[in-house]
Amino acid sequence: MTKLLGAIFLVSGTAIGAGLIALPLASANIGILMSSVIILFSFFVAYQTSSITNRLIEKSGSCCSIVELSKKFAGRPTMYITMASFYILSLSLLSVYFAGTSSILDYFFHLNNNNISLVLCFVLFLFLFALKSNLFNKVNAGLFLILLLVISLVISSTFNAEKTLAIQSSTFTCKDIFYFLPVIFTSFGVQNICPYVCEILEMDTAKIKKAFLIGTLIPAIIYILWIYATLQSAYSIDISFFERILNHQVDVGELIGRLCESARSEFINIFFKVLSLSAIITSAVGIGIGLICSIKENIKPRFNRLIPLLVVLVPVFVTLLIPNAFMNVLSFGGAIATTFVIFTPFYLIFRINRNEAISIKNLICVVFGVIIMLSEVFR
Repeated sequence: MTKLLGAIFLVSGTAIGAGLIALPLASANIGILMSSVIILFSFFVAYQTSSITNRLIEKSGSCCSIVELSKKFAGRPTMYITMASFYILSLSLLSVYFAGTSSILDYFFHLNNNNISLVLCFVLFLFLFALKSNLFNKVNAGLFLILLLVISLVISSTFNAEKTLAIQSSTFTCKDIFYFLPVIFTSFGVQNICPYVCEILEMDTAKIKKAFLIGTLIPAIIYILWIYATLQSAYSIDISFFERILNHQVDVGELIGRLCESARSEFINIFFKVLSLSAIITSAVGIGIGLICSIKENIKPRFNRLIPLLVVLVPVFVTLLIPNAFMNVLSFGGAIATTFVIFTPFYLIFRINRNEAISIKNLICVVFGVIIMLSEVFR
């Protein structure tokens, strides 16, 4: 039971990350009702695509990443395509999370020195990624419970606003939906930890299904409540500020800053800050562990201890060299993720068993993946 809870927390914690902060900005134009419909549909796609990947792991007989599964079932060309998309996305998202964590640490401790915050962030990430499996599960579960507590407190504190935000927008366009889709798709990115979950649950199919069902349902519920609470708070703070959100003129830092300023007590102010930090770290941990598991499959065991160091060093250099485009990277990540989250697993299961692959559920996921890619082109 403890392992199952740990797996559920890992799945949910991986999903609830930087996307949590970005979702209100991406969904403001389409309204709460349409956002909720898309979120619930994305939950279905996340669970179904995870099930396909877990099914492939079961057929392979070992806890392999999607990269290794591609090699086993489709050969090296498919493996290289999958590996490239997987590593590019994982390192890009990890760099975004690293930069965000560094910025928040700088804000918390008033360091006014980006190098010091980078060092602190480097030590923190290296410590988390180097933990042994059992200890890591306990630390991750603790972080996720803190995250749930803080989200609950923040949401409850914002429902007391005097001005009521409309549930449905009457002016949204297809472009607004295209803007939202890649962000919400990236916000349900849990498929990279499928092999790790299968390993800690010892390939128990029933428990694995339960872990991903509950683990993806929790973020879906939280996303809906969070979007409403955040936009409600922004709407009640300042109509002109809310209109700037509608025009995509507000970044994540300003949104969190305004929400902190509007807090009715110092405690709520602190909760907002802790939420922004814990949300990013829990997601970064899931992405990092999935990446480390994949790299270990492709190098000699004697280098295993160096992998966490290498994985953390890449975001350090990226953060130093490239300015952080938070929303654009998350959106771009959604388009890249379709390769190994939807298209590659479907292709592999199709090669193994066409009758099993061609089901309504799987085809819906493939169509959704195509729409995500088109969203990045037309948004």
